[in-house]
Amino acid sequence: MIMDSHNMITFRQNGNWFTYRAAGIIFSPDSKKVLLHRSDADPFWSLPGGRGEFFEPSRETVVREMKEEMGVETAAERLAFVIENFFEYGGYNCHELGFYYLLKAAPGCKIFETPAFEGREGSQKLYFEWFEVSGLESVELYPKCLRAKLKNFPEATEHIVHRD
Repeated sequence: MIMDSHNMITFRQNGNWFTYRAAGIIFSPDSKKVLLHRSDADPFWSLPGGRGEFFEPSRETVVREMKEEMGVETAAERLAFVIENFFEYGGYNCHELGFYYLLKAAPGCKIFETPAFEGREGSQKLYFEWFEVSGLESVELYPKCLRAKLKNFPEATEHIVHRD
């Protein structure tokens, strides 16, 4: 079994890859746009977030990741989705367990001041951009189920099993 970086909950074994991820859903103040991100290495978009660490609650993971990647303080309002996603990536059969939180950033926060900006994950450059929620069907956003779910945002937590 190959363990990935330090305390992150992810491992690879026999062509399979498991990862535990927490991500944030940040809507623009008018709720018409959602913040997405991608890395230098990927042509697709996802909700910002990252891998959980051992013994770190997912709510704390997502707040930590926002601080590390964007340099902003956020508050996790509530858990919106738990998504078990199955897909292929980088030659691996992947099983991702994702916790997706509705986040709030302070009004006037720097992330609301520009349509796109850069951040960092260690030495890797990240690109952040605001996308119209109404146009997500045409965005290469993964997991794909989020394209529709973000447009019809649930009032209660949803558990989704999805295959990309």
